[in-house]
Amino acid sequence: MRVRHSATRFTSLWRPAHGLLIVPLAIIATTALIDIDTPETIHLGPFLIAAPALTAAFAGPGLTAAVGALAVVAQIVIAALHGGVSTPNHEAQIAAVLVISVFLVVFRRLLDRYERQLGRVRSVAVVAQ
Repeated sequence: MRVRHSATRFTSLWRPAHGLLIVPLAIIATTALIDIDTPETIHLGPFLIAAPALTAAFAGPGLTAAVGALAVVAQIVIAALHGGVSTPNHEAQIAAVLVISVFLVVFRRLLDRYERQLGRVRSVAVVAQ
């Protein structure tokens, strides 16, 4: 009986959209590996922002924040392997990924709140009819 309860709890936490999480994680991994392998004059790190942007399209603010944090960490690793984190170019890239990730999390949180309010208004409208 405990196994069944645990399985039920797991399936209630798992959503089909979580399968889409593979795409942003693949973007982070691919971008980081290619950027590490390219010369220092070529910067692909800004492409990391695509991962939290895509995540915000299908997941909530928590998962978007986690992917954004992972993108920032990947940018820091890239910077450390390409001349140091303290170079102005790398500092700007890290700051850009961080700021845009925070913006996406706030946007997603506001969107979720709007969707909840819209759901309440719809339920009131159904009852009123």
